[in-house]
Amino acid sequence: MRAIGFETIRSALPEAAIEALGVATHLGDYSVVVLVGMIGVAVLEEEGDRVPFAVVVFGGIGLATVAKIVFGLPRPPGAGIGGYGFPSGHALGSTVVYGLLAHRIGTRHAVIGAAVVVAIVATSRIAIGVHYPTDVLAGVGMGAAYLVLALSALEEWPQPEREVSNDRLATDGGSER
Repeated sequence: MRAIGFETIRSALPEAAIEALGVATHLGDYSVVVLVGMIGVAVLEEEGDRVPFAVVVFGGIGLATVAKIVFGLPRPPGAGIGGYGFPSGHALGSTVVYGLLAHRIGTRHAVIGAAVVVAIVATSRIAIGVHYPTDVLAGVGMGAAYLVLALSALEEWPQPEREVSNDRLATDGGSER
């Protein structure tokens, strides 16, 4: 059942596309998504907000790792790499990190860009023969669900106190209202 569509997708792609997707798949490597996530968080977040967002990035990778162990489903025959196949960690991690950055940037272009990157990474995993379509769909779905829950939790995260500006001290004595 997991193999439905696997050969159809792979056989529909020209060899040049498979080679290009073999390069693009690295956008979902754990080392790349962690690096992209940490750079993005450092650039986009105020200093006090960095820790919770780093927790979201690493939590997504942890979720992928635990889910692979819990489900314990193999990769397609001939994948050429070890480890479990379900869910796709590349798809899950990409969804979390690129989705988090799109949320923080907050523009439609950022959301579209993140969706395109996630779609490329997910497709690449099937094209290079290391995941079934169900693996990548589960990875994207789990990543999206985790991201929604994590962002909801971040709204409840205690915010660091901000310094009161001198202008405010001069006008209202610095009182909190």
